[in-house]
Amino acid sequence: MTEKSMYYTTRQPKKAGKFLAVLFNYLRTVCIYGIIPFGIVYVELLFIFNSVWLEKTTFYFMYGFLFVTIIMLIIIIIESTIVAVYISLVVYNDPHWIWLSFQVGSSLGWFIYGYSIYYYVRILNVQDFVSGLLYFVYMALASVIIGVSCGAVGLLTGLLFVRKIYGAIKVD
Repeated sequence: MTEKSMYYTTRQPKKAGKFLAVLFNYLRTVCIYGIIPFGIVYVELLFIFNSVWLEKTTFYFMYGFLFVTIIMLIIIIIESTIVAVYISLVVYNDPHWIWLSFQVGSSLGWFIYGYSIYYYVRILNVQDFVSGLLYFVYMALASVIIGVSCGAVGLLTGLLFVRKIYGAIKVD
């Protein structure tokens, strides 16, 4: 056995079954990994939406609960990213785990924007076009900011996780 053939590995990702290939589609990744973080922030999001958009005389004053919710959200994003990256590396040997780790974190932004559409249609009674446009632009901006910040948490988690698991390999 030559030295070249002894260390040669394929650069092609593994081919997994159809079920697993469909599982890591972008839309399914967003749906699967975004529902748990959205479930965590749903109640706080409802209170924030009510105080900002519906009731003009009240203020949002539950910052302690918001802080606990953000801490729980960060923990859930970290855990979800580790699970998704581990499955991607073990099953697929996929070199695109970086984008997957960002998608897992940023999926919350899509759920928040979807909820803002639901909130506009079912709860708010806005008749003016400019008010509706202003609402959707503000909510798109907030969803992008939340999505990118949670995606950054997922990306950093994925990078640290991959560095840790590949750093633990002992080469003799």
